Amino acid sequence: MIPVGFRGGLLALATLTGTALIPSYAQTPGSSVILAVLPNTQEADEVLEKAEALAAGGREDDAVILLDDAIKRLGELPRLVTKAVEIEAKAGHFDAALARVAAMQGKAPHPEPWTAKSAELLAQANRIEESRAVWQSLDLHLKNLPGSERESPSIRLLAEKAEKALKMDGKIDRRNVWIHPEDLYEEEVAFMNKNISANPSDASNWNQRSLFFLGNGQFEQSLLDCDETDRLAPRKFPTNYVRSRILFAKGDLAKSRELLDELLTAFPDHVEGRITRARLFMQDKLTGPALDDFRAALDASGGKADVALVMETVDLLVSIDERDEALKTLDQQISIQGDLPPLLTRALEMEAAAGKFDAAVSRVDAIAKNTPQPELWMAKRAELLTQAGRKADARAAWETLLSHLDSLPNLKRGQPAMLEFADQAKKALNAGP
Repeated sequence: MIPVGFRGGLLALATLTGTALIPSYAQTPGSSVILAVLPNTQEADEVLEKAEALAAGGREDDAVILLDDAIKRLGELPRLVTKAVEIEAKAGHFDAALARVAAMQGKAPHPEPWTAKSAELLAQANRIEESRAVWQSLDLHLKNLPGSERESPSIRLLAEKAEKALKMDGKIDRRNVWIHPEDLYEEEVAFMNKNISANPSDASNWNQRSLFFLGNGQFEQSLLDCDETDRLAPRKFPTNYVRSRILFAKGDLAKSRELLDELLTAFPDHVEGRITRARLFMQDKLTGPALDDFRAALDASGGKADVALVMETVDLLVSIDERDEALKTLDQQISIQGDLPPLLTRALEMEAAAGKFDAAVSRVDAIAKNTPQPELWMAKRAELLTQAGRKADARAAWETLLSHLDSLPNLKRGQPAMLEFADQAKKALNAGP
């Protein structure tokens, strides 16, 4: 029987990896812990991280193009579609987001979550009456479901949302699209079950589901799907990766390492296998072999290296005082993947730490000129000038940022991120001459 409960992301992480395997980069507030440590063999995880980074850098259109390309190749995975909806909504492209949700609502095995998303988007777009009508329709639909369906956790959660929205009487919070992982769990399982039912002899479908269950900490089901994968296509898929991660979760590190060695002999370019073995080497303080595996993982990733992998490689290089190679690694990935904010920020930190302030400021200036949302980089510039001891230049940079923020349209100037930048600039200006 397939489990239907949702395991909390951090709980699954702690069970699966142990905190010792979570890199310092992934533990910082706001960083993507899940992407840093969960198995992400499926290309969808890589696409999600890159899309988030592009959107964070103000490149929402590029992020949506990337997601649409992945959806065409990988299918309408709910997490990919939801991320596209989220980015479109934050960019104010509500019609596009609503059309995407409507398409999923008509196809999904369980359309109710997509109906709720439609209501939330309408509220965010200030189309309050339409939003209320959708909530009313959903509320009536849920009340008419058979008792067994109505009492399921996901349906009860949606019913509570609808009731709360209707009680607000038009005062719906439009600041955020409410997207919760637990809403998507059953949709993901249903999507994969549908693929398996349509073609049960396709081992790739079983392999995909085994990785999904592994990522949610459901090891027994994951192992069963691994066995079926191997039965249908012996030695074709890297199922030892899944088994090694489960053995690690159970504390059998030696056996986990043994399976990883076997895996990488058969699949030397298995990125996640390389990363996992590197982390095991790190636990034993074997920095040389760990670095070899991190480098091999970067090479095997090509132009799609996970940001967390880049950061871990850089952190290890810095820890053994190979700072020039660390900065070179960052610059190589920036040239391949584009101006992803986490990579740029780390490069700036390293240049500043080395006293290369002119290089860091030049890097920031180039980025600010080529992004539609330069505020982050304007603030970085002022911070760098402060670190360099160039107080007058730093003060002028903070004043330029404040002037820029004052010139923005009211709606954009009132966004939380813009208010935070303004507060940061004012505090810096009030702190000294």
